[in-house]
Amino acid sequence: MIPGPLGLGRGRVGVGLGGRDSRRAVLLDEDGTPLGAASELEWGSDPANVVRVSPGGIIDGLRPGRAVVTAAAPWGKSVTADVFVVQDLFLASNRGGGFGIYQIRSAVADTLQPVLADNFGNIQPALSPDRTRIAFSSNRGGSYDLYLMDADGRNPRRLTTDPGNEGEPAWTPDGSRIVYTATPKGGQPQLHELRPDGNPPRALTAGAGGNQSAAASADGRTLAFVSTRDGNQEIYLMPAEGGEARRVTRTDQRESHPRFLPSGDLLFAVERGGRSKGSRIVRLTGTEGAGEMVLETDEPIGGLAISRDGSRIAYVVGRLTDARKGRAQFHLFVQPLAAGSAPAIVTLRPGEHVLSPSF
Repeated sequence: MIPGPLGLGRGRVGVGLGGRDSRRAVLLDEDGTPLGAASELEWGSDPANVVRVSPGGIIDGLRPGRAVVTAAAPWGKSVTADVFVVQDLFLASNRGGGFGIYQIRSAVADTLQPVLADNFGNIQPALSPDRTRIAFSSNRGGSYDLYLMDADGRNPRRLTTDPGNEGEPAWTPDGSRIVYTATPKGGQPQLHELRPDGNPPRALTAGAGGNQSAAASADGRTLAFVSTRDGNQEIYLMPAEGGEARRVTRTDQRESHPRFLPSGDLLFAVERGGRSKGSRIVRLTGTEGAGEMVLETDEPIGGLAISRDGSRIAYVVGRLTDARKGRAQFHLFVQPLAAGSAPAIVTLRPGEHVLSPSF
C-alpha cells in the first residue's frame, strides 16, 4: 500500500436515470501518473438519494440531479467526481410562462421537470454526449446567443456574443465541438462551429440561400443540414470540417429536421404536399434517393429527435387554433422505430407549447 493521492479519471460523469456507470480509483505518484488500482476504499455520495455508489465504484442513477461521489482511502486521501443524473428527453416548454428548458422521462406520464426556467427565453437544449452539459440558445444577453450550462441547469456560460441570433446547437459525437446556426442581422443563416472551451467560432458555410439545422453523423465525419441555396428547402451533406456540400433530396416539398441514426441512415421530415398540412418522416439509406416513409402526421412536424441507441424517435406536431390570437395546439409523441410500432403521446398541459425535443 502506498499512501499517496488518488485519481478517478474524469471528474464529471453523466448517467441516465435508472442507468449505471462505474469509476475506477487509482493510485497516483507525485506527478499525477497512475501507479495501479487502489483498494480498501470507502465510497459515498452526497446527496445519497441522487446516486447510489456500491463498493468498487459502481454508480446507479436514482433521481435527476447532481451528486458528489467520493472515494476515501484509509490513509486519509480522497478524491471526488461530480455525477449528473438526467432523464432521457429534453425540450423547451412555456409551462412556466416564458420558454424554459425541461427534462422528462418519456415513458412515464407527467414527469416534466424544470432544468432552466427563469425570466428569459431558453430554447433548443442539446445534451452533451457524456450527459454532463447542455448547450442551448437564450436571449438573456439581449439577442439569442449560444450558452453552455451543467446538466442540472447550474452555471450558464455565454459562448457567442454576436448581435444576431445563434441557436440550433448540435454536438459532435466526441463532444469536442458544437455546430450551430448563426443568423446575422439582415443576413442569411449560416452554419458555424465552436469548441466548448471558449475558442473563437468558425464559419462552416457561406453564400446565398442560407444553411441551418445541422446534425452530425455517428462517426463524426459528416454534417447533414437544411439549405435553400437551390430555391427549395432541401437536405444537404458535407464534411464535418466544412467543404463542398452535396444535395441528397430532390422533391417539390420542403424537407427539414435531418437526424442521423447510429447506422448512418438519415431521418428527416418532409411536407406531405397537396392540400395536406401534415408531414412525413422519411428514412434515407445511402446517399440519395426517395427514401422510405417511417410515419406520417396530419399536422406539421415542428421538432424531431432520435434516441442515442437509435431505437426511438420523439417528434412534435402543432397547428394554429386561433390565427388572430396566435394560439396553437401542440402534441409530443415518442415512437419506437421497430416495424409496426405505434406512437405514444406524452401528456402535456392544456395550451402548453413544446419545442425542440432532444435525447
